[in-house]
Amino acid sequence: MAYNKKNYYTKIIEIQELTYKLYHTENMYYTEIYHQHIKPRYHISYRTFNEYLGVPAKRELKKITTKEVAQNKSSLFGKCTHQNTYLKVIHTVVNCETTATFCFDCGLKLTKIKTDCT
Repeated sequence: MAYNKKNYYTKIIEIQELTYKLYHTENMYYTEIYHQHIKPRYHISYRTFNEYLGVPAKRELKKITTKEVAQNKSSLFGKCTHQNTYLKVIHTVVNCETTATFCFDCGLKLTKIKTDCT
């Protein structure tokens, strides 16, 4: 699997949430938060800490996860063997019926549309 920044952004989100909590509930300054909580746990510099606070990590992580879901769906559709099929009535007029065969698993139309009139 190719490299992505999922772990990087989750670490940044952790740091941002911890900083937000301590800043608003404990009324601590950023330097105090950094020296007492961030530096011992994450081993990053103060400059990196400040850069992490400005990163839109939640938005970027959401982009990555939606991209992964889309890729998983497309690869799943590519491997479908179309074992589970059904005949779907698309349109009915008086005695005429328009149908096609579809796959239950991927939803792909397997046959051309046929119109049968009796």
